[in-house]
Amino acid sequence: MTLLAEDLLSTFQPPSSSAPAHEDADALAVDIGLTTAPYYTDKSAAIAASDVYPSHPVHIHLVGFDTLTRFFNAKYYPDFDPPLSAVAPFFDAGHRLRVTLRPDDEFGSAAQQREYLAKIARGEREGEGARREWAELIEMVDADESVGVSSTRVRRAAKKGDWEEVERLCTRGVAEWVREEKLYEGDDRGSKMA
Repeated sequence: MTLLAEDLLSTFQPPSSSAPAHEDADALAVDIGLTTAPYYTDKSAAIAASDVYPSHPVHIHLVGFDTLTRFFNAKYYPDFDPPLSAVAPFFDAGHRLRVTLRPDDEFGSAAQQREYLAKIARGEREGEGARREWAELIEMVDADESVGVSSTRVRRAAKKGDWEEVERLCTRGVAEWVREEKLYEGDDRGSKMA
């Protein structure tokens, strides 16, 4: 994560000391935290409880559509009744999700993915504990078709040794680190490794 942050910050810095910095360079800050909290709701609660940010900023989690379906999958919240009441603290605090659509055979077209959110907005998942107003806190955006970044694609490309693809999907520093550390070599399926 620190490599990603450094790469992102470097995009706002001029290539030479004589060039002016990007107008937002001084205001830009990147914070990185590690947590063992498994759910986004738990992650946001841990950030708020840390008192690192006394102003209690809104958290905007950047996720792909596949993660949105897990976020709203009742099976992950068996200790809650109704199950999706588990995510209420996340939205009650005003936190948001920015979801990149990933049209594919598994999750359907962009229109079908937008319909997933529309069902929440219409109240069709209220029986599971989802509230209609949560849909207003979820922004769905189209992916740049030339990229279509996903962690699964990065893992699979690294497994195959397709470093051009890894470099296309990651920042330079992250791609170099994945290659140098030989990440994902032992994973034949391209899925997440422990």
